[in-house]
Amino acid sequence: MAFLLALIMALTSCQDEEPFVETIDEEQTLSFDSTALELMKETVSNDGSYDNIVDGASCFDIQFPYSVVVNDIELTIDSMDGPGFRRNFR
Repeated sequence: MAFLLALIMALTSCQDEEPFVETIDEEQTLSFDSTALELMKETVSNDGSYDNIVDGASCFDIQFPYSVVVNDIELTIDSMDGPGFRRNFR
């Protein structure tokens, strides 16, 4: 009986819905041609994994030339093709 009464009340009750108005703050919204959005795209699309052994981060890469010390020997890496640089892609 209580179920039937709840069902009748649910089907016959009315609810006034208030219109939803979305306001967008243009100053806090990125547009397709914004400089910040372009910089974010370049950051996430950069494959900096080739020098992870040096900096441990795939989101950016170190500019050549740079020096590293391995077993008390200082190596200067001039390019990805230079001596001392080994690329490991399998």
